[in-house]
Amino acid sequence: MSWEYRQMRIQTRGWIEIKVQDNYIHQLNKLAREGWEVDQMVPIHTGISGTSSIVILLKRPLD
Repeated sequence: MSWEYRQMRIQTRGWIEIKVQDNYIHQLNKLAREGWEVDQMVPIHTGISGTSSIVILLKRPLD
C-alpha cells in the first residue's frame, strides 16, 4: 500500500506543566474526516528541558 504524508505542528507553552493550543483537536478531527490518521508524534525540544512544539505526522492511503 502507498501512503501520502503530511505534518501538523502544535505550539506548546509552559515549563513544568506543558500546555498546547486549544484548537488542535478540532483540526485533527477535520483531518480524520478527510482520511488522515496519526502516524507519529514528535516533541521538538528547546534548550535543556523545554518543548517548544509537537509535530504530528499524519498519513492516508493513496487512491
